[in-house]
Amino acid sequence: MLKVRVLKQELAIGLTLVLLLTGCAAEQSAAANSLKVKTVTVITTAAEPCTDSLDYKGFVSAKETKTVAFVQPGTVENIYVEESRHVKAGDLLAALDTDGINMAVEAARINEKTIRNSYDAGLATLELTLKQTRDSCDRATDLYEAGAVSRVDYQAAVDGLEAVKTELRKTEEAYANDLAQIEISLKQYALQLANSVLTAPIDGIVTNVIAQKNQIAGAGAPAIVLVSEEKIVRIGVPIDDISRLAVGMDTDIKLSGGSLAGKVSKIAQYPDQNSRTYAVEVTPEAGDLNLGEIADVKIPLEIKNEVLIPLSAVLTNEGVNFVYIVEANENGEYRVMRQEVLLGAPEGSTVAALNLEPGKMIAADGVKNIKENDIVAVRHEGM
Repeated sequence: MLKVRVLKQELAIGLTLVLLLTGCAAEQSAAANSLKVKTVTVITTAAEPCTDSLDYKGFVSAKETKTVAFVQPGTVENIYVEESRHVKAGDLLAALDTDGINMAVEAARINEKTIRNSYDAGLATLELTLKQTRDSCDRATDLYEAGAVSRVDYQAAVDGLEAVKTELRKTEEAYANDLAQIEISLKQYALQLANSVLTAPIDGIVTNVIAQKNQIAGAGAPAIVLVSEEKIVRIGVPIDDISRLAVGMDTDIKLSGGSLAGKVSKIAQYPDQNSRTYAVEVTPEAGDLNLGEIADVKIPLEIKNEVLIPLSAVLTNEGVNFVYIVEANENGEYRVMRQEVLLGAPEGSTVAALNLEPGKMIAADGVKNIKENDIVAVRHEGM
């Protein structure tokens, strides 16, 4: 009996130890599981009004650049400007030597005077001859009608009068032609004199003086370059965006010295053959710009509702962007689900998730420590 009682006691003790060990293991497993649950900060997505815009890089340029050239060849006699000189439209820039032209003008004037004097003398002689011939013809007519002279003599008098008239007419025509040729020459010389000087076509600044004094300037060869004082920002717009722009649209121009308001002032009708972009000019409303300065140009388009999420919530795997959606299951646990997202342009620390619906709870912080199907504890942002 004593052995049986001892055996029962041993069995009871063993069973108690087993139960104690099982309970400890369960507690340790539960504690281990509690240690595996990660805490993530979540936000609930919402649609917010956002302004869609187009953004481009550009540079500050003069509104106009003019390269002036002599339209006729010649020796440069004077250069009246230097680089960085401010000029007004019509100001004298350079001039060719005109000695040869002036000599030709003087010769034409002398020739014109000689022709006039010769004509006057010849005309006086012809007019006297005409008077005398006409008187003779009148007498011959009277005598012929009276039967005092033959028809042959009468016809000779008439023919003589016509010959003098013809000579007078030819003399007048030759004189008129000679004067016309001289007039044409004088007009050509006047045009050459006018073309021998270069004047500023616009108000602006001289940026390059190419022509040099006493050197031969070719016809059409660039001589002086100047730019307008008015400045613009030039940008290149891709063909996909050009239909969204219109002259007069407001712009925001960001420069190293700050921001300026501006407007789209000109849009090219055809794209550049090399860049395949359309040249667009943006005119600042005010401010001092430096030529060549790089500018960021933003063109607001419209206001629309977008879901904005923190950039820190976005992960990328093999070129695919995704976020972690956190959803509660039937047990009240929060499970992590992966969802691919299409992103818009970043705005500061946020980005538009184009295919993400409002009302979704996404992991915003601690996302690199979790994976899909993880059970997590959530902490709402700002709490």
